[in-house]
Amino acid sequence: MEDMKGKLLQKEKIDEFLSGIDTFFFDCDGVIWLGSEAITGAVATVNGLRAMGKKIFFVSNNSSKSVSSYMEKFNRLGIEAHPEEIYGTAKVTAWYLKNKLHFTEKVYLLGSKSMAEEFDALNIPYTGVGPDPFHGSVDDYIKSLSLNDSIGAVVQALDVHFSYMKMIKAASYLANKSCLLIVTNEDDRLPVRGSNIVIPGTGSIGAMVRTASRRDERIVIGKPERNIFDCIQSKHSIDPKTTCMIGDRIDTDISFGRKCGLKTLLVYSGVSSPDDVEAIRIDSPAKLPDYCLASIADLMRTS
Repeated sequence: MEDMKGKLLQKEKIDEFLSGIDTFFFDCDGVIWLGSEAITGAVATVNGLRAMGKKIFFVSNNSSKSVSSYMEKFNRLGIEAHPEEIYGTAKVTAWYLKNKLHFTEKVYLLGSKSMAEEFDALNIPYTGVGPDPFHGSVDDYIKSLSLNDSIGAVVQALDVHFSYMKMIKAASYLANKSCLLIVTNEDDRLPVRGSNIVIPGTGSIGAMVRTASRRDERIVIGKPERNIFDCIQSKHSIDPKTTCMIGDRIDTDISFGRKCGLKTLLVYSGVSSPDDVEAIRIDSPAKLPDYCLASIADLMRTS
């Protein structure tokens, strides 16, 4: 195909593009759905590609969902999916601790109950999930606080119960230089369309934890780092040359694809916009996606 880097994939080129790809990595938020609703045409596209014999994987930085909760959502939306195809950062973080770090200590987990499910599945001990309410002064809290000596890592994910009290605990554990700081991802916001509401992401919480702990060194699990790809490769045979990463963020999805040697396709149904693409075309052309589309629905609109 002619060089289409960072340009819209034209309708007459889609069949040629699809013929060269046998595996698709799909981001979920902003690509397949926004919030609780599927993006128009996304369900038919994912199911259609599968019907064409394409291998499908779902790779998400969202740490608030376990594989089982992802399956519930796929089933509700009418998308065929299988547990072995789902790689969110909750699952991959647990895999990384168990298989890469051979971690045997306890985790202070700033994350959701769904993320805790993935830790339970691999028998990784943790504490910290859920609200940490306290009524009184900070002085009273500090007097009553007893740190757990067995904590060997702070794992920071999306925690809707994150609080000043949790930040005190996380920073205190991280004062021990041997305590690891592991973050699921550094997305600053969650994708929202048609609203003036800003939803802070995991990266916003992480900025507070790093500032309070004065710890900048950290292990990042999710995109753009390649840990999700390594986790998939440990269980499946993937040829990067015939695999395409489809995402809505240049800084995470597209960067991840480039690091892993994949083809990359940016869709404008989530965070990044055509203006963002034009900005990097001028400043950092190496960061351009291979292709762009308004949404994944356009992959099946060839007539």
